[in-house]
Amino acid sequence: MGAIVEEIQRKQPKYWCITGDFNIMQSQTECKRVGDGRRKRDLKDFNNFVEAARLVDLAMADRKYTWYRTKGGSMSQLDQFLLSEEWIVTKHRMRDWVRQHGGNLEEQIQQAKVQLYDIELKGEKEMLSLEENTGRTETMADIVELSIRKENLRWK
Repeated sequence: MGAIVEEIQRKQPKYWCITGDFNIMQSQTECKRVGDGRRKRDLKDFNNFVEAARLVDLAMADRKYTWYRTKGGSMSQLDQFLLSEEWIVTKHRMRDWVRQHGGNLEEQIQQAKVQLYDIELKGEKEMLSLEENTGRTETMADIVELSIRKENLRWK
């Protein structure tokens, strides 16, 4: 299996994402069975592949097992998502970039609402200048635009 990994890495050295039902567990904690039946050789080969390819197994978010025997008793985590370390690093870099370049839309919306509130509160006490009225209109438009962007991100 090592030769296969080396050949693939030569053609595509970074950004691996391998998903699927590998029908093998990487450790005993991924399996709960009635009886033993664990295939040690397959397990060793699979773990060697994951290690040689330097893949990271993404943890399940809220479920421990992905397969259940119909009559109960046996459960396994067969479905897995294996990513190269480069994906993990890239994810963190992207998250940081989005934060630095105005990616926190909810915070921007709240700041614009506070700004609008302050302008309107002032307008209740005294006549707003032309610039203040223009600022109010622009702030309302900003809130709408930011809200649309936020909603669009939810659907992508």
